[in-house]
Amino acid sequence: LADEIQRLTLEFQPTPALDEVVACSNANHCVAVVGAAGSGKSALMAALAWPTVTGGTVPARFVDAIAFLNEATTPQELARTLTHQLAQSLPGFREAQQSFLRETLYVEQQKLGALEKLVVGPLTRLAPAEIRLVVDALDRLATGARGSVMQALNALANLSFVRLVVTARPDTELPSGASSYALGVAPEERVRQYLARREVPESRCVEVVEAARGNWLVARVLADLIFTQPDTAIGTGQRALEDAYEEMLSRCDATNDENIGCVLNVLAASGAGPMLPLQLLCAASDGLGGLGTPAAIRDHLVRLRGLAVRSSA
Repeated sequence: LADEIQRLTLEFQPTPALDEVVACSNANHCVAVVGAAGSGKSALMAALAWPTVTGGTVPARFVDAIAFLNEATTPQELARTLTHQLAQSLPGFREAQQSFLRETLYVEQQKLGALEKLVVGPLTRLAPAEIRLVVDALDRLATGARGSVMQALNALANLSFVRLVVTARPDTELPSGASSYALGVAPEERVRQYLARREVPESRCVEVVEAARGNWLVARVLADLIFTQPDTAIGTGQRALEDAYEEMLSRCDATNDENIGCVLNVLAASGAGPMLPLQLLCAASDGLGGLGTPAAIRDHLVRLRGLAVRSSA
């Protein structure tokens, strides 16, 4: 988790959005940061948990626990991730967890999900003054995990001492009562400042800014591309996105993997849309000669790190 936070905040460039999200979280019990792919949601959440990169914008110990979701995340795994951090950041949490399990009848425990049993129940018993939880990328949750996770997030959002911050792409189900914060494109000035910190030559900065069009993900990937290949040509518009996408696929070691190629072919053929049933994706991949089990497909989607998430047309 620490490695992921450091990766996301490498040469982090604070923006007005960071101040606004901090203010929103202080004013509301549940905040949903909503933005398109590449708008910087994950980096923003990582910065909340790593205040040293924010130049004083985020107070120390602002976040008590954070989780970055992906297609393979299960409610049990999410519960373990939060539990591990809360045991370190929240005095008395481990004892409250043990007490809750000890004093809750076994038959009642069987009715609870992992998050209710290991996180919501113990927090309710402990009732600290205030804690802040961050859950990134609700849109990446698998269908089978979504119901249990959303039920737990709704329960957490209803606890008076919990401040909850989540992120998602548009058209994603959010916790009930969440106050939405729309994360737009990055200001050109901030992108230029980021590129200067990455020591991208000024002559290339113009190209990257033009190609990125306010998309942090594209800006970061193109900056990496220039760092490793200083003379590489950068296109504009769709060509720039293709360059960035190709670079990201190569980082995932996916460019020469026929099995991932089958998954990408199926997703490309199915077009835009909010959901593609996993069993259908498995069957189609198998039909193209790729791997066809749910476990294998989930592993591929995790390797792609969200590059293959479908959206509305």
